[in-house]
Amino acid sequence: MKKAAFILVMSILVFVLGAQTGFFDLNYGDSFDVCDETLYYSDFEYVGLYNNTHIYYPYEESDYEFSVDEIKLYFENGEDELTGWAILYYPSYTDDIGKFVVDGLKKLHGENCVYHEKEDYYTWEFGNRRFMEAGFTSDHSRFYVEYRTMYELEE
Repeated sequence: MKKAAFILVMSILVFVLGAQTGFFDLNYGDSFDVCDETLYYSDFEYVGLYNNTHIYYPYEESDYEFSVDEIKLYFENGEDELTGWAILYYPSYTDDIGKFVVDGLKKLHGENCVYHEKEDYYTWEFGNRRFMEAGFTSDHSRFYVEYRTMYELEE
């Protein structure tokens, strides 16, 4: 009985943690060093820190050079724990990048998403105030996937 309960708990834990792993194997709570190494082995180079956001670009001649514009990492509250990240894609004139990315997100995070028709974007809720949204930027220059953590405003 204890073994069955342990397996059930571990299965749920793996499912919950898996739901919070995003594209390029980034995970909520990862340290900067872990993120940096993960992106390095995914062919991204560190560009620098701008407005408290760490920026990465794909290496020249990598598989992502003409599809991914940049990846942004967010470490909020002064902690060395990843609280969010954004992946910005170039729109392609030969493929529907939005459909391609959303299909990949549905495979990774499941079909349980909300499509906001008026604003034309998708959201996934992960629990623990964590969520992800995907859609085109307001000027349609890029398609974005953004994993975030909601913080309550302090009074």
